[in-house]
Amino acid sequence: MAEQLAAVSGSNIVLATGNSVIASTLPTNQENDLRSWIGREGAANEKDTEEIKLGSEKYRIATVLIHSGEPAPVRCYVLVSMHRSDQFLMMLNRSITVLGISAVLLAAFLLTSVSRTITRPLDNLVAGVRALAAGDYAYSITPRGSSEVAELGEAFSKMRRDLLAAQERWLTTERVAALGLAASSISHDLRHYLAAVVANAEFLYEAEKLKLNRDEIYEEIKMASDQMTDLLDSFRELARADGTISPVPASIDKTIRFAVEAVLARAELRTRTVSIQSSGDMDGVFDTKKIERLFFNLVLNACEAAPQFTGKIHVEIASNDEEFEIRVSDNGSGIPQVIIDKLFDPFVSMGKPNGTGLGLAIVNKIVQDHDGTISVERTSNEGTVFLVRLPRYVSAVRANSQAAVH
Repeated sequence: MAEQLAAVSGSNIVLATGNSVIASTLPTNQENDLRSWIGREGAANEKDTEEIKLGSEKYRIATVLIHSGEPAPVRCYVLVSMHRSDQFLMMLNRSITVLGISAVLLAAFLLTSVSRTITRPLDNLVAGVRALAAGDYAYSITPRGSSEVAELGEAFSKMRRDLLAAQERWLTTERVAALGLAASSISHDLRHYLAAVVANAEFLYEAEKLKLNRDEIYEEIKMASDQMTDLLDSFRELARADGTISPVPASIDKTIRFAVEAVLARAELRTRTVSIQSSGDMDGVFDTKKIERLFFNLVLNACEAAPQFTGKIHVEIASNDEEFEIRVSDNGSGIPQVIIDKLFDPFVSMGKPNGTGLGLAIVNKIVQDHDGTISVERTSNEGTVFLVRLPRYVSAVRANSQAAVH
């Protein structure tokens, strides 16, 4: 009967009375363990099930009283092996693990696909926008990805091309306008100087009749001629695009002093006071003529900005292993805010009656030719300070390459 019940229920059946096993479908060793369990635990509650271990196998056990009369009560113990359940759980765990790994791989594949179709094209588009914002109109992008993203990229490329064309047209217009301004400025100044030369030439011709001082008239003619020469030299220097320099070993201190002496040689500027302070090693390698011209223009500009009789200009020169730092300060009325952003552009003048607007533009070009920088460190109604940074040693390769281009 126990074997039949076991076959029907798919479980192991044990019939027992008290502590004695009457019949069992369990192996002998497991039957002995069950007998010990029955003797130890007693008759289990018919409503309860619990898990026991017999030998090396686990079972879920339940009990029911199937005979209560004489000669003795008989109980039936039903034991369901946990082996199948464990196997099912292991298989389920493996299936879940495989599904989890598959889901992760699928998600990675989907993310990669999304990245290729959306994220990367958007990154490319963002890089193009940033380049355009930085003024790089030549940066191009490749429209790709979904139709919407590709259409957006194509629209951006068209906008970039339109902006580039507009910028080229604007540059052309600016060049024409600058050329017209240059022609107007040079024409006006040359007319002024030529008028002075012609007038003084007539005075020189009539000097004896009018009892005029020939030497003074000659000096006036010479001054006008020198001013015309300076104007043409300045324009020629500014127009040269090659930036050729001829660096030689020299002292920056002596070069600047020569420039200051040349400025103070002008009669109209002799009432200004120019002081020079230097510290550190003054030796370097640079184009002495260009650097002298640079500081001639800068000190001249400071002298013209300073008051006529109380003007004070201070030049401070310092050096380290890599560069020179030169500050040129004056006690003038400062630079108007309306032109400070265009101060180093050609033909920008600060209201000086004889200014051509080329001095600081030439200064800026010479500084750039020497791989240096120039800036307005500060300006106010109490004066202005220009800061010039120049490398102590101009690269020989740079100088030779410029000479080769020239």
